Amino acid sequence: MPTPPQTSDRPEQWLDLPQSQHLIDRRASEREQADWLQHVWGSPNTLVLRLRQRRAPVPAQPSADSPGLILQPPAGALPEGLVYLGAAREPELYGVTATDRDEPVHLLVEAAAEETEEDPEVSWVSLRAALALLEPFYLGLFTQALAISNWHATAVFCGTCGDRTVSRSSGWMRFCSSCSTDHFPRMNPAIITAVVDDQDRLLLGSAYQWEERRYSTFAGFVEAGEALEDTVVREVQEEAGVVVREAQYLGSQPWPFPAQLMLGFVARVESADTARPDDDEIRSVLAFTRQELAEAVSTGEVKIPLRGSISRALIEHWYGARIPDPQ
Repeated sequence: MPTPPQTSDRPEQWLDLPQSQHLIDRRASEREQADWLQHVWGSPNTLVLRLRQRRAPVPAQPSADSPGLILQPPAGALPEGLVYLGAAREPELYGVTATDRDEPVHLLVEAAAEETEEDPEVSWVSLRAALALLEPFYLGLFTQALAISNWHATAVFCGTCGDRTVSRSSGWMRFCSSCSTDHFPRMNPAIITAVVDDQDRLLLGSAYQWEERRYSTFAGFVEAGEALEDTVVREVQEEAGVVVREAQYLGSQPWPFPAQLMLGFVARVESADTARPDDDEIRSVLAFTRQELAEAVSTGEVKIPLRGSISRALIEHWYGARIPDPQ
């Protein structure tokens, strides 16, 4: 097992998160045009991601030459439920070929793809499984597609009058003609926090909903009228029984299960020795030095979140390097 750093020499900077790298130009002005979807559907530079039961298609036998997600050209009439995701400027990086190199590749998602005969060369994967499979471009594309598709599935009826809504703005707004209300995609903000004490130990918690040896950072939803920093203080005190003296924002990750936006913080407390689980959500809390955490993960004594998640990124930000997975 590699020797962990004694302290993290990584500056307090934003986290390196694959779903937050701004690789897709959402074309917010163009997608407002009433005929934009029809225009893009007829472009030879358009590709469609077809989701099935919130899963995306990938090659069953991936290789270095295969794309991360299977994207297909438009075919037939413009389907219902289509959403414009944006444009990619350098398609050769993503394993697709543009007909016109001066034009970007336009990307669409069809959320209600019809069931077709099973193709042995295609596997359908969830976003959680995709964290370990996909490059940042494809991971960001899948995340965006799933988030907007989830919203459409729950926004069919107007929350004001109850009448049916229709999709507008290339899928980025729904309109109720009965009460003239515009509805936009909603996200639920939640903080997720790496707690570090005055001895530079990382405090992690094990929730009752997980197996006993799984530990992670502390998280909770932002309440109405509550500032993010206040949520950090409240959630850490509720779940771990320690008082936060300062908190620093490090980055965010969209997490469409179904519509969360995870806002990552590192919180400083005086000592983790006084930490106690709330015995409601959290069964156990443990403080780790870098050496202790690396050894516990290496032996399988402790499981930490999947690589690609913001929780794992927060843990490795404190650690100062990638933590090797158990063999």
